[in-house]
Amino acid sequence: MTERWQNPGGWGARHIHGIAPFNLWDDLNRKYRLPTKEEYQWIDTKFEYRSITISGWYICIETNNPPNPVPLTIGCKPAIYIGINETFPEPLPKAPYSNPQIPDPCPHLHLRRMEFPTDADNIALLKALKPLANVRAVVYLPLWTVVELEYGDNRVYERISLPGTVASRTTMYHHAEAPFYSSMRNLTATLQLDLSGQEEPPRMLLQGKHIKSGSWTEVNGMGSGLVSLISYGKLFRKPTYGYPDIPFDR
Repeated sequence: MTERWQNPGGWGARHIHGIAPFNLWDDLNRKYRLPTKEEYQWIDTKFEYRSITISGWYICIETNNPPNPVPLTIGCKPAIYIGINETFPEPLPKAPYSNPQIPDPCPHLHLRRMEFPTDADNIALLKALKPLANVRAVVYLPLWTVVELEYGDNRVYERISLPGTVASRTTMYHHAEAPFYSSMRNLTATLQLDLSGQEEPPRMLLQGKHIKSGSWTEVNGMGSGLVSLISYGKLFRKPTYGYPDIPFDR
């Protein structure tokens, strides 16, 4: 993998085909900066596109003619390619409960942008939310947090009735029978990976707590070919029904 990537262990990685002569990642401030006028001009000359969207953690290019070979990063920022007239919606929940004017129930904790929380951070956030909501799961994305609320428990939440900032992070809510990640399936490829046919055995296996936000991994299957995966979200989920109530710190 190292021959195809520079610094694949976090945000700011550069793909072998990402030949942009600039780096948009600001490691000191933990964020991507906007391209300069000259950098936009470089992108204009290298890509045939209808539109380009600059998000906080990716660049989305609308084109029917992506480069070949495809650069997975542009200026060390993850790049996504969609066809003309296709859409790439942000992973945002739809429940209208978030209210930024409600005080942060976890003001002592400051979750950093573009980083995954520790187990202790997640415990502190869950304890702070317990008096306010029945939480089923929490999804930590690069710039905001999605809190999944238990569905079918007869609990009713009014509009803008829950804090829009928790642990110094923008927080939104998902309230539906299906989990939040099910609503994001259109953000993923339809290709099914057959890991049993990998051309090479895995070189490294990491527990989830050791995987850093923005890190890249690769799977090389006999049928699918080389597939690159980026880790941009972390899910903490409540145990399945039937289990006894487990304290957050266990």
